[in-house]
Amino acid sequence: MHTLLLGPQSEQAPARMIAAFLKRTRQAVPLGTEHRHLDLDRLVSRLVHDAG
Repeated sequence: MHTLLLGPQSEQAPARMIAAFLKRTRQAVPLGTEHRHLDLDRLVSRLVHDAG
């Protein structure tokens, strides 16, 4: 079984769980449609504003 290390505590998740999560993610937000679900310009603006 392959595993993927997650986070600084090196928690492990089985690769099949990660693959299943990514499959569900691609179904919910198909590649190339991310901009319809997330306003990156507004997010960056908020991050810059909050940092300053």
